[in-house]
Amino acid sequence: ESPQQVMELTRDLQNLRHKMHDKAPLFISIDMEGGRVARLGPPFTQWPALAHLGKIDSTSVAFKLGAFMGAELKAVGINIDFAPCVDVLSNPQNTIIGDRSCGSDPELVSRIGSALVRGFIKSEVIPCAKHFPGHGNTLLDSHEDLPVEMKDLTALDACELIPFKKVFRARLDLLMTTHIHFKQLDPDWPATLSTKVITDLLRNHLRFRNLVI
Repeated sequence: ESPQQVMELTRDLQNLRHKMHDKAPLFISIDMEGGRVARLGPPFTQWPALAHLGKIDSTSVAFKLGAFMGAELKAVGINIDFAPCVDVLSNPQNTIIGDRSCGSDPELVSRIGSALVRGFIKSEVIPCAKHFPGHGNTLLDSHEDLPVEMKDLTALDACELIPFKKVFRARLDLLMTTHIHFKQLDPDWPATLSTKVITDLLRNHLRFRNLVI
C-alpha cells in the first residue's frame, strides 16, 4: 500500500533472523525491471522499459537508472533485484521479452546491461542478470509452457552469451537461468535443470563462480 508498509514488512522480516541459529541477514528480493515488470506502484518511481534505454544508448543514463532504482529499493529494505534482463531480442516477434530487452544488438545489450549492474552495485542492491543462456529468440512464455531452442553453442556464443560475459566482468554476483530447453546443449533437460548448461557451460566454459537461481 505504501513505502512505509514495505519498509515495516522488510524490517520485521529481518528482525526474525535473531531467532535463527546463525542470525544471518535475509535476502529480500523483487522483480523490478521497469516498464511492465514493476511490482511497486506510485509513489515509487515508475521506471521505463529497458527498450527506452537501448534507444538512448547511454551507459551513463543506464548506470544512474540502476543506482536510483536500487536506492529506492534499499530505502524500503529490499536488497536483491531480479534485474537487469540482458536477453538479446534476436526474434522481433518475441512478445514475452519484447521491450524488456535493450534491443537486438548484443553489443548494445552488453553496454547497457553492465552499466545497470554497476549502478545497482553502487546502490548496495544485488543485481541478478537474466535469463541465462538467453530468452530473446523464443515465442512461447516459459512461465506457462516449455519453449524449445535449437541454437547450438557456436550460435549462442555469437549473440546471446555476449551480454552475459560482459556483465560477469561487471562483478555480477547473481544469475537467473531460463526455463527453456536448448536441445543442442542438452537433449534431455531444460536449462534450469541441466548439468550441461549450468555446470559445463556456465561454470566450466564461462567460469561464472557466483550464485545461480
